[in-house]
Amino acid sequence: MNKLEKIKGDCKYITEDGTLLVSIKNGVYVYDLQSKKQILQCKPVSHVSHVIVSKDKKLLAAKNTSGTIALISMDSGEELGRNSMQRTEGYDMTFIGDDKYILDFDWDGRTMLLDCATMSHSILDGGMDTELPRIGYMHYDKCNKKIYRFVAYKWGDSPGEIQVSKADIENISFKRVCHFKNPLPWHLDGLSFCQQHIYYCDLYKKEFVVTNKYFKEESRIPFPDDLKEYEWHTFWVSEGEKYMLCYVDEKCEDGKSYAILYDLATMDRMEMFEMNYVSNFMTYDEEHKFVISTWEGSYLGEF
Repeated sequence: MNKLEKIKGDCKYITEDGTLLVSIKNGVYVYDLQSKKQILQCKPVSHVSHVIVSKDKKLLAAKNTSGTIALISMDSGEELGRNSMQRTEGYDMTFIGDDKYILDFDWDGRTMLLDCATMSHSILDGGMDTELPRIGYMHYDKCNKKIYRFVAYKWGDSPGEIQVSKADIENISFKRVCHFKNPLPWHLDGLSFCQQHIYYCDLYKKEFVVTNKYFKEESRIPFPDDLKEYEWHTFWVSEGEKYMLCYVDEKCEDGKSYAILYDLATMDRMEMFEMNYVSNFMTYDEEHKFVISTWEGSYLGEF
């Protein structure tokens, strides 16, 4: 494995063709992944938390921690418009409808549509009408074009259900597909939507759970023995389901943190990196290359 190359910012998005990377740190930075050169820098809104690029690579959308979405020209870096949506923090967005719209989700469980031409928005599903149950997480799965909503029945570790809707802007309709008597899978402990399966973490049994796209359990992967030496943070499985990255802390006074890379098929350790504040792991170029994102910068590597 080659030496990792560091770039500025916390990587939040890689285009589906693996050519562009977008990171954030007091602004938004776009990199060409072939040359590893920065091609765009802008600061559209303060406290950016999520970014996406249109399929034609003409538009960049940036959302901040208040839910405001700004639309930026990829050619000039100029802001084309913004919308405060419902003024609530949210989750990842996605361009749909030939890049004419953005599908957006917030912490109150709403599914919203932003028109990129008029910068007006509409609410497609109003989310939860009462404080309880609460929304634990929402996610758009680009592999099957469905929206997932995690609904907890109370605060804290809680039983709950997972609801799914097709990403059809004419008919957003969530239906329960799975009920959890034990606490719902918690995305901060690790939750990966991959090409064929979904992976989450059962910290009580120290196992990774593998399910189909409706959360029907298919198998479990025990934690490797070497993971038991560390305090758990989170994990990611690559989209093509070849690799897993686990982020852990050492159980000693020096408080070192590590990103440990595994071959998913065998769970053999491939590499161990000393890193702080790891926030994401993504692969590109048919899973020949990867990015480990941290709050201190992003690291590019090759398998």
